[in-house]
Formats: sequence, C-alpha cells, structure tokens
Amino acid sequence: MEDVISYSSVQQIIGRLGEFKYDHKPACIRCRKMEWETVVLQAKANTEKYFDGLCLDCMDRSKPHGKNLDDEYWKHNESVGGRWDTRCRITHNQSTWYVSWLGRPDLREKIMRGQGTYREPEEE
Repeated sequence: MEDVISYSSVQQIIGRLGEFKYDHKPACIRCRKMEWETVVLQAKANTEKYFDGLCLDCMDRSKPHGKNLDDEYWKHNESVGGRWDTRCRITHNQSTWYVSWLGRPDLREKIMRGQGTYREPEEE
C-alpha cells in the first residue's frame, strides 16, 4: 500500500484489491494454510465501509474563522458521544471527518485526542 498510496486514489487501490489473485506457494506451512484471497477481500470490504469520502459540513465547520480559535470552535468540531457526524447531513466515520478537515493540523490532532480546550501556541 505504501508504494502506491502517494499516486493512487483510495478507489483505485480498492479496485486493485478486488482483482487480487494469489497463486504463490510459500515454503512456510502456516503461510500456505492462510486463505490470502479471503483476507484481502475482507480488508477491501472493511476499507469501503470505513472510508466515506469527504463531508462538506465538516469542511465548512473546520475552516478557520478569524485569528483566534476559541472554545466555541473546539466544540463545533469535536465528536459527540464518539460520533463525528452528529452535526452533518450525511452519516460517516471519523476517517471522513479527518480527511475533510480544513483547519490547522495541530488542532485536529488535539480534538482527536480529546485534550481539553484549545489554546493558541505560545510564541518562542
């Protein structure tokens, strides 16, 4: 995955996973017993379920508004009861919220970790 993710879309990678055929006979007995096609197809199905694309509502809420990011901004972007789509018109997972984020990366990470309120970084 790491070799192709920089120049392939998630949809392209999922398509390739759907075409996976395993005809190698490894020397390892444990590896020979593994049903690789089933494992890859399950990973494909999990990825399709997990990744919903972009959410315009999350994109709009996460855009920086003004110079100071305050508690109000924090509360509009955090999860509610572990759900990331409670204020959105579509149902989606955290991954969609993550890729839809248009704000500062450090704030996104703090929201994901649930680290209290946001404070502007102190100047050095």
